[in-house]
Amino acid sequence: MLEIHGHTKLIRALFAHGANIHKLDDGGQTPLFIAADQGHHDMMKELIDLDVDVNHVDHCGKTPLLAATNMGYYWTAPVLQLLEAGADPGVNKASGRQFIFSAAKEGCSLVPGYLLERGADINTVDENGQSLVSHAAEEGHLDVLEYLVERGADITIKNSLGQTPVDFRRESEQGEMEDLLLEISVPKSNIDAVED
Repeated sequence: MLEIHGHTKLIRALFAHGANIHKLDDGGQTPLFIAADQGHHDMMKELIDLDVDVNHVDHCGKTPLLAATNMGYYWTAPVLQLLEAGADPGVNKASGRQFIFSAAKEGCSLVPGYLLERGADINTVDENGQSLVSHAAEEGHLDVLEYLVERGADITIKNSLGQTPVDFRRESEQGEMEDLLLEISVPKSNIDAVED
């Protein structure tokens, strides 16, 4: 399958002449995976408009939504584009984790925000009892923490090891994490409850 970068016009011409938009490469990925992985919004839109399956699962259990998280960070626009097109943000078959946790861990507040606006539970926990706030705190994402706390996220939720977001702040080796949660507009009673 052609790499999309530098070949957009050729690929459009192939699709216009009947090329199979559902064709799989050796890894079981459709052209939408490649477009999502490389952040090509226009090509993604064309493929989505042609009714390509936005929830197709490749041989490794990945979907185009997961492909849009390539290189450990979020292509925010492609992710939102896929979600708008009906991509399932539920359990990621490759990791067994809900997509919203990956987004919080990667520091993209727009994706959790999009899902929360559509009914996701702000205090949901993963298979280890870890909350969205804990995932964000563990990685030092102040903007995500602020977003979640401002919308009522509970910072006292403990994971299966009894750790709270404040514990991650204390344990982190990142200097900016030391007072991360204390910088957020959290009622003092909430902080005291965690630190007691």
